[in-house]
Amino acid sequence: MRASTLFALTVAVLIGLGAAVAAKLGGFFNPPPVETPVKRQDIMVLAAARNLFAGDMIDSAGVRVRALKAEELPHYQKNREQYLPPLVAAASLRITRRNVYADEPILKECLQDMVRPEALHSRLLPQMRAVNLSLTKERSAGGLIQVGDWVDVSLTCKIENTQGAASTRTGCIIPRVRVIAKRNSLWPIFAPLPDDKPVNYTLEVNPYRAALLEFSRTKGVLTMAPLPVDERQKLETRRESVLENTGDIRPVHFIPPGTPEASDEDTRVAAFGRGELVVSEYDLVRIFGLTTPPPPTPPVTVERFSGIYRYEPAVFTADGIPLSKSARTAAGAEARRPTSKAGIAAPAFQFSDPNDCPTCKKRAAN
Repeated sequence: MRASTLFALTVAVLIGLGAAVAAKLGGFFNPPPVETPVKRQDIMVLAAARNLFAGDMIDSAGVRVRALKAEELPHYQKNREQYLPPLVAAASLRITRRNVYADEPILKECLQDMVRPEALHSRLLPQMRAVNLSLTKERSAGGLIQVGDWVDVSLTCKIENTQGAASTRTGCIIPRVRVIAKRNSLWPIFAPLPDDKPVNYTLEVNPYRAALLEFSRTKGVLTMAPLPVDERQKLETRRESVLENTGDIRPVHFIPPGTPEASDEDTRVAAFGRGELVVSEYDLVRIFGLTTPPPPTPPVTVERFSGIYRYEPAVFTADGIPLSKSARTAAGAEARRPTSKAGIAAPAFQFSDPNDCPTCKKRAAN
């Protein structure tokens, strides 16, 4: 190989090495790093998990946290102070002011002011009482009765007289009363009712009817039926007028005024308030319209004397018929008929639950 050729090759190799080193140092063989786009952090908001109706209390199942949608961003930027914190607890026990559709963000303007519910005592009219009724759905219009409805409470019981004759009757023991709470809660809960459990209602009644309801719980089956809307509106109007009345005389019932029943109710409530009236079977006798035969006319007794000697008295009926000794004994037994603690003769009727078993004294299975 010629020296010139060797020299040319050496020069070429050196130039190539120099070019390769220069290219490596210049980053020709290293591609530029790919820029990773920065992911935008989603804005989380509190939204309705289902349709929420105005006046309902929101529970944990009614809300959820989700990312803000692109079309909602302008409104969020302009009204950021209206959005609740993205926490389920932020809407707990809040009452909706208007309808909120499912998946709609819950704003502060959608909710009523955060206050505790109205206390039970403040829902009562003056002189009225709150009583609780626990009824199955079939005994309370399917459990669909709501707070603010007006209802009649009826009692169905088995009635037996002293001769052993029995019949089953139904009578209204508490007419025209208002439901002031439901489910043993002061909050307006919107949720389905279980089929296998009773529903609890709280009613506004006067003291006499409250005692009558307590007395009737073990006497039969209680049923509650709502009144129609036209009658409800009239009763609400009367109730509002009572609230506005600042006088000393306030009604304690909503029986139509001017009727004998309304006058008798006023008398009964006043006597019960003074402790002069005790609720007993006689109230059920009046409600069911039961009658008994008039009491027998007491016999006429004639004392007999002859000189200083006293003989057995002669006893005659009101018609002048003499009574034998056995008849006088029976009359004495009737006079010694059992009485109550108040000194009143025991009624001639017995009231019991029609579902009670007559032999084992336990309620039969329906």
